[in-house]
Amino acid sequence: MYHQYREGYIEVICGCMFAGKTEELIRRINVLSYAKQKILVFKPKIDDRYSEIEIASHSGRKVPCYAIDDPEEILDKVTDDVQVGILSLRLLNNDIIISFEGTDNTFIGWKEDFALSYEYPTKSHLIASKYVSDTLNKNNCNIYLCGHSKGGNLALVSALRLLPSKKSKVKKIYSFDGPGIPADIFKSMDYNMIKDRLINIIPNYSIVGVLLYQENLNVIKSDAIGIMQHEISSWKVEDDHLLRCEESSLSKELDVSIKVWLTKTTHEERRQIIDEVFDIFVKSGIKTTDDIKENKIKSVNMLLKNLNGFSKESRTLFNNYMKMLIGEVGTNIINDKKKVIKEKISELKDKYDT
Repeated sequence: MYHQYREGYIEVICGCMFAGKTEELIRRINVLSYAKQKILVFKPKIDDRYSEIEIASHSGRKVPCYAIDDPEEILDKVTDDVQVGILSLRLLNNDIIISFEGTDNTFIGWKEDFALSYEYPTKSHLIASKYVSDTLNKNNCNIYLCGHSKGGNLALVSALRLLPSKKSKVKKIYSFDGPGIPADIFKSMDYNMIKDRLINIIPNYSIVGVLLYQENLNVIKSDAIGIMQHEISSWKVEDDHLLRCEESSLSKELDVSIKVWLTKTTHEERRQIIDEVFDIFVKSGIKTTDDIKENKIKSVNMLLKNLNGFSKESRTLFNNYMKMLIGEVGTNIINDKKKVIKEKISELKDKYDT
């Protein structure tokens, strides 16, 4: 049997008529309500015996709910606070390119990328997956999926969540500095079935593109510095191709530190740490990456003042990131420039010696 990898589980309450099935369901709903959990209740619209807008037991106990005709209506209720930008283009040969919008340069947008470390699948994943699946249902064609940053991750996840019969319709998946996927999904049959068509492209100082688990990275040059290399407009192009280069030591070190952090923290610990880190950016008045780029030293000092009361794990992770993003970036770039100068000197010597 084919297994779709999703978080969560299904519990079935069964029994004969008047066994108390609805009573047990209402009891569980009330328990979760008392625990202040977020709950949405649905029932088939045809079940209108006692109420059209409530789940009702024979004894008269009732709980408000959504009455639906089709299970897909559930997505309309659970994703009303999520924005997913999608652009579809039909080629002359009838194939379709589906491009997913990425996050902007705000730290709220960047938090979406980091949130993938503790949340999978996200509401955005569900929306993107449904869109791709519906597109294939309505069109007898091949598709190409692509996206930058969060959009690259949506392109990858929407492909691996397709049924096996539909996966063959995906010809290529392009992720431009997009986050990877959780370890268990990375090892899954779903991923194995589409990885040969996945093209990961990252800049040599990638920060987002090394999040979670990735492989076969195509590293390209950028005109920008450090964190700003995430902006795709900074990537260097020559004729009809991107200029290749080696991944920086900074990016490699970040990749390793992220993997270590993932193995030593639970999903809930990651959620807490990331919430605390991004809360510091908000308190410090840093809303976009431009705020760091324009006055780095001031930004660092503002952030450090807010470290009081920080958990040990959060402080360690945060300091490492700031060290890499701001402190070591300059050193690495200087070393790269020195390397280029040495190569030029070597070329000149060879030229004049001959």
